[in-house]
Amino acid sequence: MPDAPKQNTVSDEQYSQAVFEEGGNLVVNLAGIQEAKYEAIPRGIYNAEIDTVEYGMSANSGNPMLTLQLAITEGDYQGRKLYTYWSFSQKALPFTKAAMQRIAPELLTAKFDPQKVADEGQLLGKPCRVRVTIEDYQGEPRSRVAQVLAPATQGQGPGGNGQAKGFF
Repeated sequence: MPDAPKQNTVSDEQYSQAVFEEGGNLVVNLAGIQEAKYEAIPRGIYNAEIDTVEYGMSANSGNPMLTLQLAITEGDYQGRKLYTYWSFSQKALPFTKAAMQRIAPELLTAKFDPQKVADEGQLLGKPCRVRVTIEDYQGEPRSRVAQVLAPATQGQGPGGNGQAKGFF
């Protein structure tokens, strides 16, 4: 008996039936494709590293910010991605500085250009820990990075499932 299809994946056969060219035009038929199911990462503290960094302007406030994609590096949720934002707005500066101090203190020794930091990949691969909470988003539970913490040190770190013991 063939293995059951993995959640949120599309087989080669399903893809060839769903996306194809017809008369020089792209045709898409999603009738046979299952809608993605989102599983929230449980609240806790997870080891992670910075996977991507983009500089841009907040769509809500228009303030400059860095958008960081963090990848969980171990445990049951290894490879899962979370987003956090370092805003350079007047209100957010103390929080941005606190997060930066924990994982990139070298940036705080002098003036720096956030766009250059992002473009040059100065934060990529930096280890950290993230405190994850759950919030409601359009009626669905969603994982949210509540805080970016310093990387784990000797004797500190997650339990067997990638989540810190004794948190919450």
